[in-house]
Amino acid sequence: MEENLRYANVEIKVRKKGAELFSAIVDGEEFIWNGKEHWAKSSPILFPFVGGLLDGKYIYKGKEYSLNTRHGFARDKEFELLEKTENKISYVLLSNEETKKVYPFDFKLVLSYEILNENSIKMEYKVYNTGKEEMYFSLGYHTAFFLPTNFENYYLKLDKKTKLENIPIDGAFVSPNVKNLIKENSDILEITDKLFENDAIIFDGNISNKTEIIDKNSTRKVSVIHNEPFDYVAYWRPQGSQFVCVEPWYGITDFTDTDHKLETKKGIVKLEKDKTFTSSVVYIFEK
Repeated sequence: MEENLRYANVEIKVRKKGAELFSAIVDGEEFIWNGKEHWAKSSPILFPFVGGLLDGKYIYKGKEYSLNTRHGFARDKEFELLEKTENKISYVLLSNEETKKVYPFDFKLVLSYEILNENSIKMEYKVYNTGKEEMYFSLGYHTAFFLPTNFENYYLKLDKKTKLENIPIDGAFVSPNVKNLIKENSDILEITDKLFENDAIIFDGNISNKTEIIDKNSTRKVSVIHNEPFDYVAYWRPQGSQFVCVEPWYGITDFTDTDHKLETKKGIVKLEKDKTFTSSVVYIFEK
């Protein structure tokens, strides 16, 4: 089941499953990956974990929980339509007995898409702690942007020049205190198969507040504006595919030296009872 929303020059489409954005058309041109070959997703929400759990488990208050899926479970859950206005659509996911078997917290998760003007949308997450104690979670964006021509025509541009040090993935996890230098004092990442030959490239979140996906041969450009102090920003593109993902994260896949304790997990967010955590990014699409 899906919902369409048209406003100004923008049309978006959202699935009920995962409240997932799978189309953003501006003046008749598609900017989001269709979720077909190479990867069956388009823009999944990463909650309550980013990446994987080492040995498929974690420990909270002395009890062990098992969860073998990558990026949590929200992306595979059926959300309910919460609100639909002229230019905004919102979905909600509530904790239940099923979620509490693998994640022992009471929560309300709201995901909204707002068309701001003729070529931009705002994607917003709200996490409500509805339980009687603090809750711990990670949260991430994973939107795949369509590259309609040869992927080598595109590059990523950051909003400042810096030391580009990748936090490499060892299998599905991260080795402690290991970083690989990609470039010194640069704001450009060429989109090549070699850049992504070892899966995603992950940077500390202070690397940039904006990423642009630029076509060298036309005026087509996507800007991903993430002004918040995210813990990490990742980029991912499967070999041979016609899309690239820009992923601001609160949290990261487990480090290989993890003690499995949820409270000490790298990048974990602690939210007190009755509090709300809000995060958003803005996508600007230019033809």
